[in-house]
Amino acid sequence: MRGEIIALDLETTGLDPAQDMIIEVGIALCKDDQVVDKYQTLVNPGVTIPPPVVSLTGITNAEVQNAPLIDEILPHMRTYIGDRPVVAHNISFDLGMLKKYRIAQSNLAIDTYDLATILLPTSPRYNLNTLVETFSLQLDNAHRALDDAIAGWQVYRQLWKRILELPIDLLHEIVDNTDGLFWPAGAVFKDALELRLANGEKITAPVVFDFKPDGNHWTPLQPKSAPTPLNVDKVTAHLKADSPFASRIPNFEPREGQVQMAADICTAFNQGEHRVIEAPVGTGRTLAYLLPAAEWALENGERVVIATRRENLHADITLLNEMLGLNTAAIKNRSEYLNPRKLAALRRYKATTVDELRMLAKVLVWLWQGGNGEKSELNLRGMDERSAWLRISEFDSWNQPEAGSPFAKTLAQAKSAHVLIVPHDLLLSRQADVIPDYRYIIIDEAHHLEEGISYGLKEVVDKYGLLDSLASMGDIKKGLLRNILKDTAALPEKAYQKLEIFFKDMAAAGREMESLVSKFFETVVHVAFREEEGGGFNRQTRITDGTRKQNEWNEVRSAWQELAAYLDTLSASLDRIVNALHQLHERYGEDIQHFDDLVESIQAASTKLKISHLFLERLVNAPQKNMVYWVSHDPVRLQIELCAAPVHVGGLVKEKLWDAKKCAIVTSPTLRVMQTFDFMNDRLNASGIKNVVIPSRFHYSENTLVYLPTDIPEPNQRLPYKDMIERTIIELATVTEGRMLCLFTSFQQLRETAQNTAPRLALGNIAVYDEANAVNRETMLDNFKTAEKAVLMGTFSFWRGTGEDIQVIVLIRLPFTPPNDPVFSARAETYGDNSFRGYMIPDAILQFRQGFDQFTRRDEDKRLLVILDKRMTSKPYGQHFIDSLPEVKIQRGVIGQLPKQAKDWLKK
Repeated sequence: MRGEIIALDLETTGLDPAQDMIIEVGIALCKDDQVVDKYQTLVNPGVTIPPPVVSLTGITNAEVQNAPLIDEILPHMRTYIGDRPVVAHNISFDLGMLKKYRIAQSNLAIDTYDLATILLPTSPRYNLNTLVETFSLQLDNAHRALDDAIAGWQVYRQLWKRILELPIDLLHEIVDNTDGLFWPAGAVFKDALELRLANGEKITAPVVFDFKPDGNHWTPLQPKSAPTPLNVDKVTAHLKADSPFASRIPNFEPREGQVQMAADICTAFNQGEHRVIEAPVGTGRTLAYLLPAAEWALENGERVVIATRRENLHADITLLNEMLGLNTAAIKNRSEYLNPRKLAALRRYKATTVDELRMLAKVLVWLWQGGNGEKSELNLRGMDERSAWLRISEFDSWNQPEAGSPFAKTLAQAKSAHVLIVPHDLLLSRQADVIPDYRYIIIDEAHHLEEGISYGLKEVVDKYGLLDSLASMGDIKKGLLRNILKDTAALPEKAYQKLEIFFKDMAAAGREMESLVSKFFETVVHVAFREEEGGGFNRQTRITDGTRKQNEWNEVRSAWQELAAYLDTLSASLDRIVNALHQLHERYGEDIQHFDDLVESIQAASTKLKISHLFLERLVNAPQKNMVYWVSHDPVRLQIELCAAPVHVGGLVKEKLWDAKKCAIVTSPTLRVMQTFDFMNDRLNASGIKNVVIPSRFHYSENTLVYLPTDIPEPNQRLPYKDMIERTIIELATVTEGRMLCLFTSFQQLRETAQNTAPRLALGNIAVYDEANAVNRETMLDNFKTAEKAVLMGTFSFWRGTGEDIQVIVLIRLPFTPPNDPVFSARAETYGDNSFRGYMIPDAILQFRQGFDQFTRRDEDKRLLVILDKRMTSKPYGQHFIDSLPEVKIQRGVIGQLPKQAKDWLKK
């Protein structure tokens, strides 16, 4: 976009346009590469600025006290902005704040965030600071309105240059797809196209992306009929200080536990035995299992599968490839791979929604930039983009993949791989058939295995997903039905008219079905949550046999009966279309274009409806054994999801792994509870499997102090408890100078604690990075890592690792899973009267140990763990948590002694 443009940014008291107020306005009038004029002012919001906003922006209540009110500057803002296009980063927020003042509501709104997601499709983040860094720009005063506005303008200019560098045919295709769709960013692409045409460039033909086989000759493995045993000494010699391997690893140090683990895995391979191995943090677990796996695969032509949820194996795998000549590969779910035929169909028929248009533009730019067709390269934002991706992925393509497609290349490479990496959720899922045959497997991070398998087997039918399936079928003017008519336009008029009339009836039925979908889902929510008060947070509840026996459930059955009839009719109609197309193809042949693509698309749509029908019938009337069903309702997004997952996966693990494989190794830093494997063996049906414990290399008894306050109030003493938590964090962070991780189990408590402690800690130049106010996890961790003094506060995933060196960890509460979690509660019920001791405590202990495992990996460093939970000293089971730790120094004392004790301990 050329000419005069307004760059805009607002600082506000919060993120709610309806309630929060503007505290600073920054506007720049820009033309071409120049900032022509600037306007900046503080604004008196009439309310107190919250401490986190003061900390973030540096704008104090004293500074805005004498600033003009918003009403005083509105006339000047209206005149200054006029009817010019407005550019901003996340512009919907700024315009949302200005909506109540009726400013810039009809101006063309250009969002640099939206443009960046298209033009930088592989960027890990799209926040303003990241984009400034990407383009080597300068932002001196982040979170000040004028500086952010000008930085947004500079980012826009860089993105404009990127558009001008696109092939003109690709640019034309993006612009061509904007016809009939309201996408403000489209005006920028259109303006760029007009400029280039005016400069004499010519449009020729669409850019071709040639998906051809990569030329590699992948030879499938041929296992020996009688395997050759591994030489244990030869394998473990790689882990000695003077080995060629060691010389390639920075700061390598021999580890007894690593050698012991590698030797034991060699023995398991040689003898065809299974293992459950706990290898503590610091063992060097990855190389300890990768070396035996690689040597066994090379020696015997056997594939060894590595199942893990970790993504940091690249360095070790690369080293093995270079040193041993190993073939390795990774394979994921079908939905992770682009389907070239589906992409070609979308390009041929053009996008029918803005979500499809954004995805098409992003993928075209990505492929032109050299994208490999795997979703992991892309940064997809939100459910809308992920749903749009599924339509051009291998998600529901059950046919043999097209030669040269990303998925076909991955399959060929996987069949020749000595070591094949797979995610936990693929391992035993319904898509597990993509994994080539194997007899040997190592499962890392096995404390997440049950969760991963459950996720892979989880079923979900959501309101908007089902409505989207109906919308994608469309009518004679858009969607699948339009595409069929377009490709059958050459048929004799009588045959064509029959299809057209049939499609009009289908479209009418689809429109009626949309109201039935909404009615059904809303009925489920009404019945499921009838005894709960509505709220603004996501809520979920189980659908049990007891739920189905209640009279109110008949309302759900009635709504389902109506919807089910339409689902049956619609899927049957799609099947009829497939049969009709086959008959027409036999008779008229070339009069039907892209026949195979059409048939595959229709069959996929029909299959999706049938799968949804089967799932909903089970949920409403005929639940499967060993499955838990629940409804999840997000009032903010107006989304309703109906879900199901297995209660116990141990039977499947036994059938598919313990009984079916020659050798299965399960390993993790965290497998024991109260020094036994009993709980994990029960969850994974691993009774009778040999259990191995690798000794820790760290001297926890000398370097790790666990402090248990004896006078911490109970949480139901709300104000004393809240005050002591906040005071403890402030005082402890002050004496430790930050580098502290605080782990919460409540997002609300985290938010309040961060808000109340940040201003006090800021006085000591200690920054607070908390999950509640983070743009994303990666940015927060980057900021925490580079800050001189900082406290990190997190929930959920932060119990499982930050990847940073942590010297002080504060556990606000023991990590008991909320009892209303559907899967958790269903699993607990299987333990009957012993559910608390048999399931809830062991589950919490495993998470507790994961939090503990985040300490620094250097043995010379002192470590401090503070547990601010009264139950550690008041409940008998508190000792169970202590007993699950390595041997550490335990100290009980009053909270007032903690700062001095911490200071003395850490400086010893």
